[in-house]
Amino acid sequence: MGTPRIETNLQFASMRQIHAAIEHLERGDFECAIALADEAEGTLAGADEVHFLQILKGISRFHEVGAAAERTDGLNDRMHWLKHARLILHGPRIEKAIITNVELTATIRKAIARFRAVYAEVKTPQMLSFENGAGSGSATGNE
Repeated sequence: MGTPRIETNLQFASMRQIHAAIEHLERGDFECAIALADEAEGTLAGADEVHFLQILKGISRFHEVGAAAERTDGLNDRMHWLKHARLILHGPRIEKAIITNVELTATIRKAIARFRAVYAEVKTPQMLSFENGAGSGSATGNE
């Protein structure tokens, strides 16, 4: 079954989450990709580099299918929905959502920016390739 445990650190954990997010994006697994990218970014939240936050806010639109459509433009709605199947605490359960390629790409870029702010000397081929292609190799290309 492989190694029963590993010793890791925040650099490797966040780097692997970003790499996995990119791989999931390329396969079209948007739910997995956006969750991994968001978690990596959250792990690195102490970083002072947040210049992608305004870009993300500007292009991020999360739309659920159901009664609460008019309340879904918040930046954290997609993650709250993925974790709790709701947009607000004790709100109605929402079965469907739309996660766009634009939103996912922005979330991965934000995670990479935070990673770079903390570990400026680390430049991985996966992150460089993503930055140069900006997720253009995604499976669906939905905007």
